[in-house]
Amino acid sequence: MTTVTLSLPMPPSVNQLYANARGKGRIKTAKYRDWLTEAGVTLEQQKPDHLSGWVSVTYLICKPDARKRDLMNLEKALSDLLCKHYVIEDDSYITVAKLAWVRPEDVLWKDVLVQVTEVEAYEQEI
Repeated sequence: MTTVTLSLPMPPSVNQLYANARGKGRIKTAKYRDWLTEAGVTLEQQKPDHLSGWVSVTYLICKPDARKRDLMNLEKALSDLLCKHYVIEDDSYITVAKLAWVRPEDVLWKDVLVQVTEVEAYEQEI
């Protein structure tokens, strides 16, 4: 089983990914486009393997401050980035996704640590 570990910048909330544009429908916001560029460069510098088939994904996210935040709203941008850069084949192949806040003082990375592991079809490790 292959595991890919990546350190990525903090993504915008799912609520900040798209905006309505008259005559165009939904478009990516400037904040999301900027994050995609920064995160894409950061990801490519780490030269990750490309995994095919079923995967389990863990997102460990440093909570930046004491404000109330919805942890689940951060998953969409991260999973889409993994697809865009071919780390995973498609986010429909994620059989298990784990998300957790971590305290910045308890870890060695800055924003988000992502671990992607190949698994057997529908293998679940909860």
